Amino acid sequence: MCDLHARQTAVGTVLALGLLTTASAPAFGVNVLDGANKLGLAADSVELLADTVACVMENPQAQQVAKTADAVATGASVVETTTVVTVIASGSGATIMKTLAAAGGPVTIGGATGLSAAKIMNQTLYADCQDPVACDAAHYGTYVGAALGTGASAATVFLTGAGPAGLATIGSVVGGGMAAGVGVLIAAPVVAGGSGGRCGLLAVSRLTSGHRRAASG
Repeated sequence: MCDLHARQTAVGTVLALGLLTTASAPAFGVNVLDGANKLGLAADSVELLADTVACVMENPQAQQVAKTADAVATGASVVETTTVVTVIASGSGATIMKTLAAAGGPVTIGGATGLSAAKIMNQTLYADCQDPVACDAAHYGTYVGAALGTGASAATVFLTGAGPAGLATIGSVVGGGMAAGVGVLIAAPVVAGGSGGRCGLLAVSRLTSGHRRAASG
Protein backbone atom coordinates (compact mmCIF):
# COMPACT_ATOMS: atom_id res chain seq x y z
CA MET A 1 0.00 0.00 0.00
CA CYS A 2 1.45 3.41 -1.00
CA ASP A 3 1.74 6.09 1.69
CA LEU A 4 -0.10 9.39 1.27
CA HIS A 5 2.88 11.28 -0.18
CA ALA A 6 3.52 8.59 -2.77
CA ARG A 7 -0.13 8.56 -3.77
CA GLN A 8 -0.17 12.36 -4.12
CA THR A 9 2.99 12.25 -6.23
CA ALA A 10 1.46 9.59 -8.46
CA VAL A 11 -1.70 11.63 -8.89
CA GLY A 12 0.30 14.72 -9.79
CA THR A 13 2.36 12.80 -12.34
CA VAL A 14 -0.68 11.23 -13.99
CA LEU A 15 -2.51 14.56 -14.21
CA ALA A 16 0.55 16.32 -15.62
CA LEU A 17 0.93 13.65 -18.30
CA GLY A 18 -2.74 13.96 -19.14
CA LEU A 19 -2.47 17.72 -19.52
CA LEU A 20 0.65 17.48 -21.68
CA THR A 21 -1.00 14.88 -23.89
CA THR A 22 -4.27 16.70 -24.41
CA ALA A 23 -2.67 20.13 -24.83
CA SER A 24 0.21 19.10 -27.08
CA ALA A 25 -0.59 22.01 -29.36
CA PRO A 26 -0.01 25.50 -27.90
CA ALA A 27 -2.98 26.55 -25.81
CA PHE A 28 -3.07 29.96 -27.45
CA GLY A 29 -2.08 29.13 -30.98
CA VAL A 30 -3.30 30.75 -34.15
CA ASN A 31 -6.00 32.92 -32.56
CA VAL A 32 -8.07 33.39 -29.43
CA LEU A 33 -10.92 31.21 -30.67
CA ASP A 34 -8.66 28.29 -31.51
CA GLY A 35 -6.74 28.75 -28.28
CA ALA A 36 -9.87 28.82 -26.14
CA ASN A 37 -11.13 25.67 -27.84
CA LYS A 38 -7.86 23.81 -27.22
CA LEU A 39 -7.72 25.02 -23.63
CA GLY A 40 -11.29 23.88 -23.01
CA LEU A 41 -10.62 20.43 -24.45
CA ALA A 42 -7.48 20.06 -22.36
CA ALA A 43 -9.27 21.15 -19.19
CA ASP A 44 -12.15 18.75 -19.86
CA SER A 45 -9.69 15.88 -20.29
CA VAL A 46 -7.84 16.75 -17.10
CA GLU A 47 -11.14 17.05 -15.22
CA LEU A 48 -12.22 13.59 -16.38
CA LEU A 49 -8.86 12.12 -15.45
CA ALA A 50 -8.85 13.83 -12.06
CA ASP A 51 -12.38 12.68 -11.30
CA THR A 52 -11.36 9.10 -12.13
CA VAL A 53 -8.28 9.25 -9.93
CA ALA A 54 -10.23 10.87 -7.09
CA CYS A 55 -12.89 8.17 -7.29
CA VAL A 56 -10.43 5.28 -7.37
CA MET A 57 -7.90 6.62 -4.86
CA GLU A 58 -10.20 8.82 -2.75
CA ASN A 59 -7.66 11.61 -3.10
CA PRO A 60 -8.83 15.12 -2.08
CA GLN A 61 -6.06 16.76 -4.11
CA ALA A 62 -7.38 15.09 -7.26
CA GLN A 63 -10.87 16.31 -6.41
CA GLN A 64 -9.57 19.87 -6.15
CA VAL A 65 -7.76 19.52 -9.46
CA ALA A 66 -10.99 18.34 -11.05
CA LYS A 67 -12.85 21.38 -9.72
CA THR A 68 -10.14 23.71 -10.98
CA ALA A 69 -10.11 22.06 -14.39
CA ASP A 70 -13.88 22.38 -14.57
CA ALA A 71 -13.62 26.12 -13.83
CA VAL A 72 -10.93 26.51 -16.51
CA ALA A 73 -13.08 24.68 -19.06
CA THR A 74 -16.06 26.88 -18.25
CA GLY A 75 -13.94 30.01 -18.56
CA ALA A 76 -12.55 28.86 -21.91
CA SER A 77 -16.08 28.28 -23.18
CA VAL A 78 -17.10 31.79 -22.10
CA VAL A 79 -14.06 33.27 -23.89
CA GLU A 80 -14.89 31.29 -27.02
CA THR A 81 -18.52 32.42 -27.01
CA THR A 82 -17.59 36.04 -26.34
CA THR A 83 -15.10 35.97 -29.21
CA VAL A 84 -17.64 34.48 -31.60
CA VAL A 85 -20.35 36.99 -30.65
CA THR A 86 -17.98 39.94 -30.90
CA VAL A 87 -16.73 38.95 -34.36
CA ILE A 88 -20.20 38.14 -35.66
CA ALA A 89 -21.74 41.37 -34.39
CA SER A 90 -19.39 43.47 -36.49
CA GLY A 91 -18.42 41.09 -39.28
CA SER A 92 -19.52 40.58 -42.85
CA GLY A 93 -21.37 37.50 -44.06
CA ALA A 94 -18.11 35.82 -45.07
CA THR A 95 -16.56 36.62 -41.69
CA ILE A 96 -19.58 35.22 -39.86
CA MET A 97 -19.43 31.94 -41.78
CA LYS A 98 -15.66 31.63 -41.28
CA THR A 99 -15.98 32.27 -37.55
CA LEU A 100 -18.79 29.75 -37.17
CA ALA A 101 -16.77 27.15 -39.06
CA ALA A 102 -13.84 27.67 -36.70
CA ALA A 103 -16.13 27.31 -33.68
CA GLY A 104 -17.84 24.15 -34.96
CA GLY A 105 -21.09 25.76 -36.06
CA PRO A 106 -23.84 27.71 -34.26
CA VAL A 107 -25.38 24.64 -32.64
CA THR A 108 -22.03 23.50 -31.22
CA ILE A 109 -21.16 26.88 -29.79
CA GLY A 110 -24.72 27.26 -28.51
CA GLY A 111 -24.59 23.90 -26.74
CA ALA A 112 -21.25 24.69 -25.13
CA THR A 113 -22.54 28.09 -24.05
CA GLY A 114 -25.69 26.54 -22.59
CA LEU A 115 -23.63 24.03 -20.61
CA SER A 116 -21.32 26.74 -19.29
CA ALA A 117 -24.27 28.95 -18.38
CA ALA A 118 -25.90 26.03 -16.54
CA LYS A 119 -22.71 25.46 -14.53
CA ILE A 120 -22.43 29.14 -13.66
CA MET A 121 -26.10 29.35 -12.63
CA ASN A 122 -25.75 26.24 -10.49
CA GLN A 123 -22.63 27.60 -8.78
CA THR A 124 -24.17 31.02 -8.10
CA LEU A 125 -27.97 31.10 -8.15
CA TYR A 126 -28.59 27.56 -6.93
CA ALA A 127 -25.65 26.87 -4.65
CA ASP A 128 -27.15 27.73 -1.26
CA CYS A 129 -30.89 27.05 -1.18
CA GLN A 130 -32.83 26.72 2.06
CA ASP A 131 -34.09 23.43 0.65
CA PRO A 132 -31.20 21.33 -0.75
CA VAL A 133 -33.65 19.20 -2.72
CA ALA A 134 -34.90 22.32 -4.51
CA CYS A 135 -31.31 23.22 -5.38
CA ASP A 136 -30.75 19.75 -6.79
CA ALA A 137 -33.91 20.05 -8.88
CA ALA A 138 -32.72 23.42 -10.17
CA HIS A 139 -29.37 21.89 -11.14
CA TYR A 140 -31.07 19.16 -13.13
CA GLY A 141 -33.41 21.73 -14.63
CA THR A 142 -30.61 23.93 -15.96
CA TYR A 143 -28.90 21.01 -17.69
CA VAL A 144 -32.13 19.58 -19.08
CA GLY A 145 -33.17 23.00 -20.29
CA ALA A 146 -29.79 23.62 -21.94
CA ALA A 147 -30.03 20.24 -23.67
CA LEU A 148 -33.55 20.95 -24.90
CA GLY A 149 -32.50 24.39 -26.10
CA THR A 150 -29.58 22.89 -27.99
CA GLY A 151 -31.93 20.36 -29.54
CA ALA A 152 -34.28 23.15 -30.60
CA SER A 153 -31.38 25.01 -32.21
CA ALA A 154 -30.29 21.85 -34.03
CA ALA A 155 -33.82 21.22 -35.28
CA THR A 156 -34.11 24.81 -36.51
CA VAL A 157 -30.83 24.58 -38.39
CA PHE A 158 -31.95 21.27 -39.88
CA LEU A 159 -35.10 22.91 -41.22
CA THR A 160 -33.64 26.20 -42.44
CA GLY A 161 -30.04 25.26 -43.18
CA ALA A 162 -26.82 26.55 -41.64
CA GLY A 163 -25.85 28.72 -44.60
CA PRO A 164 -26.25 32.50 -44.94
CA ALA A 165 -29.84 32.20 -46.19
CA GLY A 166 -30.87 29.90 -43.35
CA LEU A 167 -29.27 32.08 -40.69
CA ALA A 168 -30.90 35.18 -42.18
CA THR A 169 -34.26 33.41 -42.11
CA ILE A 170 -33.84 32.64 -38.42
CA GLY A 171 -32.72 36.20 -37.74
CA SER A 172 -35.73 37.63 -39.55
CA VAL A 173 -37.95 36.23 -36.79
CA VAL A 174 -36.48 38.83 -34.42
CA GLY A 175 -36.14 41.52 -37.06
CA GLY A 176 -32.47 40.95 -37.91
CA GLY A 177 -30.22 39.19 -40.39
CA MET A 178 -27.48 36.57 -40.24
CA ALA A 179 -25.92 37.90 -37.04
CA ALA A 180 -29.29 37.91 -35.29
CA GLY A 181 -29.91 34.36 -36.47
CA VAL A 182 -26.66 33.19 -34.93
CA GLY A 183 -27.53 35.05 -31.75
CA VAL A 184 -30.87 33.27 -31.51
CA LEU A 185 -29.25 29.85 -31.96
CA ILE A 186 -26.60 30.57 -29.32
CA ALA A 187 -29.03 32.14 -26.86
CA ALA A 188 -31.67 29.40 -27.02
CA PRO A 189 -29.80 26.87 -24.81
CA VAL A 190 -28.95 29.59 -22.27
CA VAL A 191 -32.53 30.85 -22.03
CA ALA A 192 -33.90 27.31 -21.85
CA GLY A 193 -31.38 26.40 -19.16
CA GLY A 194 -32.36 29.40 -17.08
CA SER A 195 -36.04 28.56 -17.43
CA GLY A 196 -35.41 24.91 -16.56
CA GLY A 197 -33.52 25.80 -13.41
CA ARG A 198 -36.20 28.23 -12.29
CA CYS A 199 -38.98 25.74 -12.97
CA GLY A 200 -37.17 22.97 -11.09
CA LEU A 201 -36.59 25.22 -8.09
CA LEU A 202 -40.18 26.48 -7.93
CA ALA A 203 -41.73 23.06 -8.49
CA VAL A 204 -39.85 21.40 -5.65
CA SER A 205 -40.23 24.41 -3.35
CA ARG A 206 -44.01 24.43 -3.81
CA LEU A 207 -44.21 20.68 -3.40
CA THR A 208 -42.18 20.82 -0.20
CA SER A 209 -44.17 23.70 1.23
CA GLY A 210 -47.39 21.83 0.42
CA HIS A 211 -46.20 18.76 2.26
CA ARG A 212 -45.22 20.88 5.25
CA ARG A 213 -48.62 22.56 5.39
CA ALA A 214 -50.33 19.17 5.14
CA ALA A 215 -48.17 17.77 7.93
CA SER A 216 -48.77 20.76 10.20
CA GLY A 217 -52.51 20.70 9.46
